[in-house]
Amino acid sequence: MRVITGDETGLLKVFEVESGKLEGVYGLKQQTRKNSIIYLRWDNDGTRGGEDAFFIGRTNGVVQKWAITKHIAPNSELKMSEISLLDHFHKDTVHYSTVSGRNGSKILGMTRSGNCSLEQKKIKLKGPVDALKVGDRNLIFGGKNNILKAFDFETERVTWKAKNVKKDPVTLLESPIFESIVESMAPMDKDPNLNQLICFTGHRDVRIYDRRAGTRPQKSFKFGKYVVKSAKLDPLGTQIVHGDVAGNIGSIDLRMHKKLRKYEGGCGSIRCLDFHPTFGYFAAIGLDRMCRIYSFDSDKMKAHFYLKQRANSVLFYGEKTSIKGKVEEGGGFDEMSGGSEEYEIDDEMSQNNEDFSTEEDIDLDSECSLDLESSNKRYKT
Repeated sequence: MRVITGDETGLLKVFEVESGKLEGVYGLKQQTRKNSIIYLRWDNDGTRGGEDAFFIGRTNGVVQKWAITKHIAPNSELKMSEISLLDHFHKDTVHYSTVSGRNGSKILGMTRSGNCSLEQKKIKLKGPVDALKVGDRNLIFGGKNNILKAFDFETERVTWKAKNVKKDPVTLLESPIFESIVESMAPMDKDPNLNQLICFTGHRDVRIYDRRAGTRPQKSFKFGKYVVKSAKLDPLGTQIVHGDVAGNIGSIDLRMHKKLRKYEGGCGSIRCLDFHPTFGYFAAIGLDRMCRIYSFDSDKMKAHFYLKQRANSVLFYGEKTSIKGKVEEGGGFDEMSGGSEEYEIDDEMSQNNEDFSTEEDIDLDSECSLDLESSNKRYKT
């Protein structure tokens, strides 16, 4: 088994889970926070298929599509500046999501202020946008003082708007609105319209919606001591695994609507979770610079390894072949070799926003590839 991680300095890394060894590093010539990887998703994420391509989204608005086949370069590199995302990234947070289709997936980019781009189409939604979930036909969004809404891609209109929970019967005060994470409660192939939703708020509330039954939450309750930072539906659609800002990882049973399990070992804020497509494992990464592997059936940690940088995104790769870091000549990415060095950026450097690129001129349009041929070469951290 392999995991692919993207960190806040722009490095893409491939690890072997069984041994914890680093097998490939990409982006050493571009190691800078301007190229930070904040999004990793498989092409056609709903079906997962053969896992032959994945998307990378960066904080500077650049999106790349990587192919995981022998010696095949990325199909395309989309510069989100062409659809007006780069104009906002310096002062605005960028969100990415994948829209599945018959001819492959498309990347949707959205800034926190509500500027949405899907290929060449520009859409303006009400901001701020802190929570985003995209289906085949619509998207669900919400944020601070911006209650959940559903936007239809075909009509380009808001077709559903949630209502807040009822006022407190004692104080007669309304509950504050701060939608931070929204996730589907069923797999995409069973609920392409995103009718069943679970929403985590910035005030530690959990709200469960069924859009077919109305606009108010079907259930609402306080949850945990800390704000949930990431959440992911398992492949079977029976539970949601979540991680909070304190590093706690747990799961919720969607059939009983109650806590199912708490997993050990978490430390830093959990930024991303991803499931193995067939085996009962999931990966969790965060600010403690560790990747941890867990099993559904046990709260014990199965494996862990050090990432060296604070990671933002992770993908579980199910293929049982060795992944070798290789680039075409003249490519913008470089494998981890003696001529390049990975810089470990600390918090003080982060505040100064220093650039650690090893070359003055960086060509983001150059092609890169992942070679999946077996190799005895291993890279050490």
